[in-house]
Amino acid sequence: MKCGDVCPTGAIARIEPEEEAILAGVQMGLARLNKQMCYSFAEPAPRTCGVCYRACPFPGKAMTIGLYEQPTVHADQCVGCGLCEQACVHLPQAIRVIPIS
Repeated sequence: MKCGDVCPTGAIARIEPEEEAILAGVQMGLARLNKQMCYSFAEPAPRTCGVCYRACPFPGKAMTIGLYEQPTVHADQCVGCGLCEQACVHLPQAIRVIPIS
């Protein structure tokens, strides 16, 4: 959250390091889940995983989990930080952040 404080051109806005301010003011991208690759959705025997959910800075808001820790991304709350993608144990990652263009 320091980039906005030191940006000399104002291209990066300053945002208070509070959850509501971040959810309202940050939109870098959107996490997209490939259920066919995700271990929690694997057929015929899904496995509990949940690493993406535990990596999310807004669990319960930007991402929720269900049975077998199956993740659901909530587009209206996902800021696109990429922590879920970095945490995914499937290679290639079953969850990817698509940048806002």
